[in-house]
Amino acid sequence: MKTKVYLSYLFLIMVGNLFAQGIEGYITDEQENPLPYATIYVVSVKQGTASNENGKYRLELPPGSYEVVYQYLGYRTVQKTVQVGSEMVALNVQLTIEPTRLQTIEVNAGEEDPAYTIMRKAIAKAKYHSNQLDEYTAMSYIKGSGRLKKLPWLFRKRIEKEMKASGIDTATSFVTESVNEIHYQRPNQFSEKVISVRKIGNDNNTSPNAFINSSFYGADVNGVVSPLSPKAFGYYRFEYLGFTAERGHNINKIRVTPRSAGDMVFDGIIYIVDDLWCLHSVDLTTYVWGIRFDINQIYEPIQPAIWLPVNQTFDVSGTVFGFGFEYQYFAHIRSYDIKVNEDLAFEPEVIDDKLNSAEAKVADETFKKDSDLDATFSALESGDEISRKQ
Repeated sequence: MKTKVYLSYLFLIMVGNLFAQGIEGYITDEQENPLPYATIYVVSVKQGTASNENGKYRLELPPGSYEVVYQYLGYRTVQKTVQVGSEMVALNVQLTIEPTRLQTIEVNAGEEDPAYTIMRKAIAKAKYHSNQLDEYTAMSYIKGSGRLKKLPWLFRKRIEKEMKASGIDTATSFVTESVNEIHYQRPNQFSEKVISVRKIGNDNNTSPNAFINSSFYGADVNGVVSPLSPKAFGYYRFEYLGFTAERGHNINKIRVTPRSAGDMVFDGIIYIVDDLWCLHSVDLTTYVWGIRFDINQIYEPIQPAIWLPVNQTFDVSGTVFGFGFEYQYFAHIRSYDIKVNEDLAFEPEVIDDKLNSAEAKVADETFKKDSDLDATFSALESGDEISRKQ
C-alpha cells in the first residue's frame, strides 16, 4: 500500500513538471559569476521571484507574452519580452554593472549639494507614501542560514560536542525556511500567519522580521533613525552620486553618511525615483547593540505610483559574550493585494522652498487660509482618517 502511495505521489510530481510552463535560467555578471537573489519581475501580472544562491531561477506562468524585468542592485536593469507556450522557456540573463551618470552640476564652495533638494522632497512626501495604502495582504518567503564563527574557549569543546551529537555542523549551525501570509493595515499594524516553517538550530535573536515589518517612510526603522525621517538632516549628511535611467524614470543615487558614528544610524546608499520621490532601493548598514545589519531592499511598482519592497537581503554579524556569529536572510514578497487609500488618490506636487521660494510662499499663504490645517496634519500624523477635502 505504501509503495502505491509513493508511486502515485511520484507520478503527480512528474505530471506537474510535464505540464509546467514559464521561464527559467541563470542570472550572471559579465564574468559569468552567479548573482544570488537577483530580482525577476513580470510587469503585467505583478508577480516575480528571485534567483537562488547559484543564480538559478524558475517562474511558472500561464501561456502568453510577458515583459520580464531582471534587476540586481548596482547593475543595469534588463527588460526582455518572452513568449510562454506549453513548456518552460530557457532564458539566461547576463547583467552588466550600471555606470552612474552625473548631471552637469557643479557644487562650488558654500553651495548646497543637489542631494539635499532630492532628500527634502523625498522626506516631505514620506508621510504621503506611508498613507497611500489602507491595507494589503501578501505572501512572504523567508530563507535564513548562519553559523557560529567564534566560541568562548571555556565552553568550546562542550558546545562543539553537543552540536556534533545533534547533527549540526559548525559551518551551518542554523537554517530556517518559512512561508507566511502578511497583512498590513494603516497606519502601522503588521500581522502574519505562518503557512509553513522549517527550522534547525538557534538564530541568536538575529531575525530580520523587525526590519521587514518596518518602513523607511517612518521616522525610524526598528529604532534606527530613517534617512527619510523629518529629523534626518540632524543625523545625516547627503551626497549626490548621479542617476541611472530605468523604465522611463531617472533613479537618483544618494550617499547617506551619519553625522556621528555609532549605533542606531544608517550608512550607505539609497535610490530615489525622480518626480515620484519614492524609494527605488536601499543598500544600508546599521548597528543595533553592536550587532551589524547590512540591509538591501528592492522595490517594484505595484501600481505606477505605488512602489513596494519585493526582495530583501539581510546580513547579520557580531560578537556577544564571546560568541561570534554571521547570518544571512533573504525575504521575497509576492502576490500583493492592495487597497488604496482613496483620500490620497492623487499625486501631490512637492515644492522645495529653497529653490522655488516664490511658489512656496504662495502655497504657504494658501494653506494659512485653511483654518483646519493643523487638525489635518495632526490626523495624518496619528494615522486617523481624513476627508478628501482635507
